[in-house]
Amino acid sequence: LSNHPPSELSIGSRSKVVGAAKDWNYGAFFPQQLFEALEDPTMGEIISWTMEGNSFVILNKRDFITILLPRYFPSIKSYNSFTRRMNRWGFFKDP
Repeated sequence: LSNHPPSELSIGSRSKVVGAAKDWNYGAFFPQQLFEALEDPTMGEIISWTMEGNSFVILNKRDFITILLPRYFPSIKSYNSFTRRMNRWGFFKDP
């Protein structure tokens, strides 16, 4: 990760999403794609595991939309679509 403070990496507020998949019949590749994006060192300033390792945070929403989504989720065209997909899999946004 970068040495920059999170405020420099953020575009708007940080989004923290936690949870677990509960419906493995829907979009079976989605959890694998998400895991691969989180493990990709080139995405470290865009998305990252939290210190606990059981959730992740989107550090740069603009780059998430313009770089990460097209690479890992080409069928998802917007941030709202991504969050809907997360909800369908049983993930939720931590308040």
